[in-house]
Amino acid sequence: MLNYITSYYITHPHKLIQELYLDVKWFIQRGRRGYSDSDVWNIFGYLLKILPPMIRQLRRNKIGYPTHLTAEKWAMILYQMETGLDDAKQLSEFDWKDDNEMKFLQKSADRGLDLFHKHFYSLWD
Repeated sequence: MLNYITSYYITHPHKLIQELYLDVKWFIQRGRRGYSDSDVWNIFGYLLKILPPMIRQLRRNKIGYPTHLTAEKWAMILYQMETGLDDAKQLSEFDWKDDNEMKFLQKSADRGLDLFHKHFYSLWD
């Protein structure tokens, strides 16, 4: 059974060509400058999509950590940062059940963003 989008593209093939053109254009832009025009339209959404996996990889690699911290403490900070950014993404997508969950996500997101700000210059491997 055809879904709505497929049916739309069958009846409007020029729209499919436009979409493919834009996808290729934005792919090339990301390769050249690291971001695309479409990423600028929603910077926080783009960053919330790429930052948690990057921090997760940094935490799992366990190669380096700031000299004033232990490896275990740094891993905990990175985990809290990652979780907070994931929760910020969930907030930005309005993906919560009730006000209590929203408040919990907001507190976690604020904590993660505070840690991101505090340890910004230590995010290296």
